Amino acid sequence: MKEPSNIYKKLKNLIIVVSVDRDKDFAYDHSNYPGGACFDFPTCKRENQMRFFTVAAPGTHIEAGYPNGGYGINDGTSMAAPHVTGVVALLHSHWPVLKKRAGATTNIIFNTAQDLGTKGVDILYGWGLVRADRALSPLGEKYLKKN
Repeated sequence: MKEPSNIYKKLKNLIIVVSVDRDKDFAYDHSNYPGGACFDFPTCKRENQMRFFTVAAPGTHIEAGYPNGGYGINDGTSMAAPHVTGVVALLHSHWPVLKKRAGATTNIIFNTAQDLGTKGVDILYGWGLVRADRALSPLGEKYLKKN
């Protein structure tokens, strides 16, 4: 049998997003979650588990635009993902070198996330709540230099 690959090296710019509510609680009724799922099946190296590619963002009761020009309240990971995309855009405008360093961008987002749930990278929240303030701070700069 072929030795499992180190998928995490190939997917270093992947960010999976889960949804949380105002209280930063996991939104069970409208969010996916990484659980113990893995990119390397049927065997799985720890670093290839989806939780190591996951962050949480607000995704409950978000006012959003509709294609017809109206607005409404929506829930789910489709509402949470733009928060993470916004942090990526802020990072790329603050440190333009990141535009060519996807791995460094995700490194900053993951390592500056606010830990939620079980201590450490867990099966519900992954790294935790995405935090633009931390990502753009000297803490984020620390992780920029590491990658």
